[in-house]
Amino acid sequence: MTLTFPSGWKVVKAAGHGGDWVSVEPAGCGPTCAHVQLIGPKVLKPGPEDFLETYKTSHPFAPGTGVSTCRLTTGTEYGERFPDRRPVASGTRKVGAGHTAQYRAWRGECYSMKTDKKTRTFVQREWYLPKERILIVDSSGVAGLDQIVKAATWK
Repeated sequence: MTLTFPSGWKVVKAAGHGGDWVSVEPAGCGPTCAHVQLIGPKVLKPGPEDFLETYKTSHPFAPGTGVSTCRLTTGTEYGERFPDRRPVASGTRKVGAGHTAQYRAWRGECYSMKTDKKTRTFVQREWYLPKERILIVDSSGVAGLDQIVKAATWK
């Protein structure tokens, strides 16, 4: 699968995953900027060396265990969580010609670790192709990503 991002975006490989987990982000991206994660079958399959459990569309994608720091802040005093048991949107979406993904959008929130009060909200969108075992995660509201995914090409 090939996705075409705007000029100036770069691919950053996640350490230890052999290129089967990458982030795509604008050049000069800081820790809280918009980015897209692409996770492939070597990471999503269960096994003793993998960091992830089997991906389930009934839950939002969360790459770690425990409390994650808020993706919208740079400090560690804010965590993030997904308070709803159901996605705010679900269905299917085209991923290029001849491929269909299971689509989910989850409401997330940042909260103060001191007060447990919500401080900010975000929506995490996920396109999962079960046959190919590919997951596309938009954790930060990337403008135009719907069209980028819909225009994917396959070899």
